[in-house]
Amino acid sequence: RSADSGPGVAPDTAVSSIDGSAELAIVLLSSGQQWPLDGPCLVGRAPTAPVGESSYRVARLNSPSRTVSRSHLLVTPHPTGARLRDLGSRNGTAIYVPGRPPEHLAPGEEQVVELSRGVLAVLSADATVWIAPAPRERHSR
Repeated sequence: RSADSGPGVAPDTAVSSIDGSAELAIVLLSSGQQWPLDGPCLVGRAPTAPVGESSYRVARLNSPSRTVSRSHLLVTPHPTGARLRDLGSRNGTAIYVPGRPPEHLAPGEEQVVELSRGVLAVLSADATVWIAPAPRERHSR
């Protein structure tokens, strides 16, 4: 595991979207779910996509203590990384970027983060979202 590629991501594994194109970022939940960041993703205890929005990925995180809101965080691709928006959660979202002090998104706030080394969003003590640059594919000569 490479420190820069985040938890559970093999550093030499390329990640592709459904259409086979190389992705710029991947999302890894504390539950073990992983996918390319190729569109909007709702994360929460029981999130639901907006009516008529089939492009939203819905990611459920187990929260026995109910400290994760039903729809807690929206993660979307951004030209410089990823946009994180707290969806009015009760407890907010802590954002950790390597080399910077932690930041807190208050309910309803959003932030664009650059992903050169990844970012960790903490929704509760046992529910996290890691967003990292997609590992580069090795080319043989």
